[in-house]
Amino acid sequence: MGGLRVLLVCVGLLFVVFGTAAAAFVGPDDTIMIGEKQVPERAKGVAVRTHPEITDFVNIDLLVRAEAEGGIFLGSSHRVDTESLLSGTRYFEVTRLALGNVGGVVTDGPRATRKRLRPNSLVGWQQQVTDAESAELVVELDGRPVDVVAVPQRGNARVTVAIGAHAGGAFLTQVAVAVVGVLLIVGSWLLGRVAGRRGKGGAPSGGSPGPSSGDAAAEPPAPLALPKYPDDRTSTPLHLVPSDALLDAPVVDRPRALALVRDPGPEAGAAPEQPLALRGTALPAAVRTLVRTPAPAPEVESFAAPALAAVEEPVVEPVVEAVVEPVERATVRTPPSPTPAWSLRKIVVVMVLLPVTLVLTSCGVPGPAPTQPEGEEVTRTGMTIREARTLVPEASAAFAPEFASYPMWSLVGMTSPTRVRLMSRESFRSPWVAEARVRLRGDLPATVERVIPANTILQGRADEYAAKVGAFWSSGDAAGLDLDRRTKRARARLLESGVSSSGIWVLPAVDVATARLVEVSGGHLVVLRHTVMTPAPHRLTTVVDFPSAARPRVLGSSLVAVD
Repeated sequence: MGGLRVLLVCVGLLFVVFGTAAAAFVGPDDTIMIGEKQVPERAKGVAVRTHPEITDFVNIDLLVRAEAEGGIFLGSSHRVDTESLLSGTRYFEVTRLALGNVGGVVTDGPRATRKRLRPNSLVGWQQQVTDAESAELVVELDGRPVDVVAVPQRGNARVTVAIGAHAGGAFLTQVAVAVVGVLLIVGSWLLGRVAGRRGKGGAPSGGSPGPSSGDAAAEPPAPLALPKYPDDRTSTPLHLVPSDALLDAPVVDRPRALALVRDPGPEAGAAPEQPLALRGTALPAAVRTLVRTPAPAPEVESFAAPALAAVEEPVVEPVVEAVVEPVERATVRTPPSPTPAWSLRKIVVVMVLLPVTLVLTSCGVPGPAPTQPEGEEVTRTGMTIREARTLVPEASAAFAPEFASYPMWSLVGMTSPTRVRLMSRESFRSPWVAEARVRLRGDLPATVERVIPANTILQGRADEYAAKVGAFWSSGDAAGLDLDRRTKRARARLLESGVSSSGIWVLPAVDVATARLVEVSGGHLVVLRHTVMTPAPHRLTTVVDFPSAARPRVLGSSLVAVD
């Protein structure tokens, strides 16, 4: 018990010291400031960006504070976006981060100022703070590549950036650890009190402990059980048993306690039989020996008998008879074992480990993010639904593949009626441009959580289908196509405008790929681009549904004249 109390006190003191120190360092705002840095004179008026390794963590939030004279813009975005925004320009990149020390380098190129970047007007920032003397962002780090960019409003202002970590609930967690330590110390004191009371009230008075007199009187110890042998008191007396029978009788192993010896008296006229003589060793007190006395011989009339030759009688070995008095079997009582002392220790261990386990499992352990597989590029979804609703408020879905760099494209879906808007973007600094609006038949397909790029086989099938669509517009041949009603009507209107069927030329697109695919639930959506010459150029956009286990079908087309 004493060792357990010492262990509880040591662990409790460790928890109290560690929890109190950590709570004082973190503070009630759950923030740990690592360091602060003012950019050098050469980086005056240019943007500041965090290095990718600084944000390559999980289960922790990055805290960035930036300030500059005249105001500052502070925003966070995907690394693909920041690379497109700042690539080839001069900016300050934070590359060194240690406790009390923040450092970085200045890149070469044209100055990345507010006028050049125009960060306030860009669509795609995950978070942003604008037009403030001092700005602060808390960026959740979950393994996705994200960077923080600060741009001063004035061209000659120097940015001061401070970086820290924000762990939600860290202060309360450390306080809980200190409280657990105090409880352990109090538990050790209570164990001492309990042990002291047991020591005073549990010791017997007047000597060493022993069995009580009441138990001894109630159940006296029984004698030990001895083996019980058959009772041979009803057997035939020895003097009536013929000598031949005695010789032929089987030998029985019995305890040779006492022996009964019979002296037959070989000579005629001898004295009567002597009483049986006792011989043997002493027996235990619990054994009673029964010695049989031979009955007197019956009287017979004497008669004359012829003289016979003397016959030597065989010597009969004495036969041993022993009777063992049966006794009762002894009952051995085992005293009840005392309650093991480990039961109380187990309760204490559970009381210690339970709150610690709850504290540790309630928060994720900060650490580095999973490494990118070798050869795999960092990709970004072309457009999220939040970005789509920024551009098109009535948007209900955004169908966009993964991109490792710009340019990007996306289909913004809308309902009532069902239609999509094809949008593209050349760079993060460029705005999104609407290429086409297409009315669709049926309902919009469901999106998937993460789009997987199409393989070469599927891309080849899409190119073949694009050739069939081009053949339909040039010759009217719809073999192998499942066309919608609006697509057929669009070609009919084109012929009604005075264009002959032989005068329609369909060419693949020059500026973009002819067939672009994006994964949806149950298959893919394929966007086909053609140039139709009548002889005036027209931009033809066709949306095709490519299900995984069914025949492709055209959902809708758009034919727009271009200059």
